[in-house]
Amino acid sequence: MLARQVISRYGVPFAADRARLDIRDGQVVLGDGDGHVLRLSPEGSLLAAGTGARVVRAGPPLPVRPAGGGGFDVAADGRVYLVEEIDGLLVNPDVQVFDPELAAVVQDFTLALPDDRYPVMDLRLLGDEIIVRRADPATLFEVYDRQGGFRRRIAADVEVLTASWDSDVWYAGEPMGLAITHDPGRWPHRPEFRAWLRPLDIAEFTELRWFAQDMVDVPAGCAGPCQLRIAPDTDARRAEYVVNGLVEVVAPGR
Repeated sequence: MLARQVISRYGVPFAADRARLDIRDGQVVLGDGDGHVLRLSPEGSLLAAGTGARVVRAGPPLPVRPAGGGGFDVAADGRVYLVEEIDGLLVNPDVQVFDPELAAVVQDFTLALPDDRYPVMDLRLLGDEIIVRRADPATLFEVYDRQGGFRRRIAADVEVLTASWDSDVWYAGEPMGLAITHDPGRWPHRPEFRAWLRPLDIAEFTELRWFAQDMVDVPAGCAGPCQLRIAPDTDARRAEYVVNGLVEVVAPGR
């Protein structure tokens, strides 16, 4: 049996579960399952890109570096727009525009992302706008102009539940700060949230008593690493809304 050996690695602007790979005429052909295709040299340089049956030359080879983020599309004039994350940076990712007729990069600009919390996962062109999808669970996509300027965000139809606490170290028998916020969006749900605590070596949760607004009493007999759970149910087992966390409970004065 031949020993397995990695001879090349390719970072591509597709989500890992969408990438399709083939070897044709000495080239690496990658597709995203939606008709978008990249052709790479064995060294990992971009040779051509296209949509559907149409493939355009992308000019001089370009190193393809996204490896988990980025995207590309082909404009009506045949130019290729490629966005990629450079060295894992999420702020203002670079967009390069290739003209197949000139065999050159004719435009290079950055996307003015409104924040740096989520990487770019896909890019599409629509009219004079750039549609960008990021790994943001609360956003369907964002819209930019052809110079990378941010125009608008299209929010997903979601509810947002968040929980925050003062410290990852809690003191047994003392009140600790715990704030819960719920944005229901357009939905009418208004659950009554409870807080639960469970030492990691015990299967059952203990419900925490609210001491005051955004304050809970920590059980005096609790100690060690504990799982914190925010849920609206009565036994912390089954709930449509759940936030989990980890805190360490120690004796007062430590």
